[in-house]
Amino acid sequence: MILLPQARWSPSRPPLVGPFLFAENSDGQSYFIITTTKWFYHDFFIANDIPELTRVFCSGDKSWFEEISPEKHGFQFERPTTLGYGGTECSFQFKRVERHK
Repeated sequence: MILLPQARWSPSRPPLVGPFLFAENSDGQSYFIITTTKWFYHDFFIANDIPELTRVFCSGDKSWFEEISPEKHGFQFERPTTLGYGGTECSFQFKRVERHK
């Protein structure tokens, strides 16, 4: 049997948006951070005793963020933690940088 996690709303935390529970942080100019603390697929894989499959999605993200060039695009990207590799969150951090002319 496959178990599907159920999303429950609570006034003490933001609602799930699609398959994610996340928060945004930005100063409007120099950085934008999205922090995901709950993800449907991660919960699904844990409930079915295959949590290592979350890492497949983490690795798949590299296909787009390794293409970001601070020199070309004017920002850098970091993802210091992920749910798939044991973190309590996935933190997607975009920070503006000076372009060299």
